[in-house]
Amino acid sequence: MMFRLMPRMTTSVTSALLIVLVLAPGAFAQNNSGIIEGIVMRQTTTEGLAAVRITITREGQQELEGEPDAMTDSTGHFLIRNASPGAYTIRARRPGYTAPTQDGIELEDSGAIKHIVVSLEKPLSISLALTPGAALAGRVLDPLGKPAENASVVATLVANDGTTRVAGNSGVDDLGMYRIWGLPSGKYKLSVEYRRGLIMFGDGIPMVNTGGVFVAAGPTPAVQDSWLKTYFPGTVDSSRAALVEVGEGGVVEGLNFGFQTAQSFKISGTVVDPERNRRSGVPDFYLIPLGANDGKVLEAPRMAQNSSPIGPNRQQATFEIRGIQAGRYILYAEDWATGANLHDNFVVSQAVLDIASDISDITLVMSGTSVVEGVIRTSDQQPARNARVVLIPPEEMRGHPMFYKEAKSDASGKFTIKGVIPGDYTIFAIDTAEFKDPPPPSSVYAMPTFLGPFAQQGSILHAKAEERVSVSIAPVRK
Repeated sequence: MMFRLMPRMTTSVTSALLIVLVLAPGAFAQNNSGIIEGIVMRQTTTEGLAAVRITITREGQQELEGEPDAMTDSTGHFLIRNASPGAYTIRARRPGYTAPTQDGIELEDSGAIKHIVVSLEKPLSISLALTPGAALAGRVLDPLGKPAENASVVATLVANDGTTRVAGNSGVDDLGMYRIWGLPSGKYKLSVEYRRGLIMFGDGIPMVNTGGVFVAAGPTPAVQDSWLKTYFPGTVDSSRAALVEVGEGGVVEGLNFGFQTAQSFKISGTVVDPERNRRSGVPDFYLIPLGANDGKVLEAPRMAQNSSPIGPNRQQATFEIRGIQAGRYILYAEDWATGANLHDNFVVSQAVLDIASDISDITLVMSGTSVVEGVIRTSDQQPARNARVVLIPPEEMRGHPMFYKEAKSDASGKFTIKGVIPGDYTIFAIDTAEFKDPPPPSSVYAMPTFLGPFAQQGSILHAKAEERVSVSIAPVRK
């Protein structure tokens, strides 16, 4: 089933960062150092976009939440003064617009993001582009025929190679209405589910995400375990979901569907961590559906809610996940280190479960992960900047999404991949400039097929628990 649309502009959600600076198009003092000036235009036009948030981030540093470094004026121009010399990533964002993409993949070093080098010799002049975001909207009813208030609707972008990624979500209001906006053009699966355990703010008021904004939640109905995650137009089978196609700036409305019911089960058990005092003690859980025969992952992983009651009667490290449809799944748990090593490494455990009834005796034993680090150098021994580094597991493990890892190299060609599950891998470095047609898939799970013709150019590595592995590799060549 396919739905098409009429183009129309919508709005989106944005995040931004760093120190506040102001702009003045083309009007900067002579002899001022570290100047970045530019313009942001609507993709494929010369139309300048106003009120675009501009941020710059040092290469190798993580982008932080905060104020933008500049805002474009009414003509789309911006100016940043006194930037320190060095390599940066500059990005443009505006509500209602999205980064230009190709087959769902954000364009690298063009469009809304560019890698730049600031010097003191002369001002840097750049141009960026954004494209109008799309929207999907409709109404959702629960199995009682009432508005599915406080349910969550998720839009999953499906690329031409079949890989998926979550592109947006919306809460459902008291009339059962939802609207997901700021989406890149493409084909989508829509799903709805009740997420047990709403986000609680400091005053104890339950909150739900409605179009990227958290608002106070109304009373939640007595959600039954048999109310299963349902895909548009009304199926619990992901493979039978309709694809909804939406173009740049387009809107598809009237995407109405309702929760389906079916027999469901619950699983529960205990997490054993020999060094639990080094962890948070509150593992995250993922329940990942697998294909019936081939072991392939049907969708990108999403966190599963541990519904064990929180309070003095809750046993430490226990978990319970409810409302599970019969089928084959990976149950995966992870817990982060605390203190000085926060997020430097974590522990994991996983099990493959065939669920056809309740299971109450699962034991997950946690073990440490590895860190893989190294440098990427070209054939003339120059550092490969902004290369995509991917770890591919052996074929028998490729249905397990948590075995895949990726990172990008910095300006000196260095990279670090944390949280690598012990085992054997093949590591590849991909220079995106070398692979523009066709570009590599956005989902790392599709990389084994894409890299098949270049298998001999990968490097084999073995990762042991809580080990640092250092490697030096060269980018794949066509």
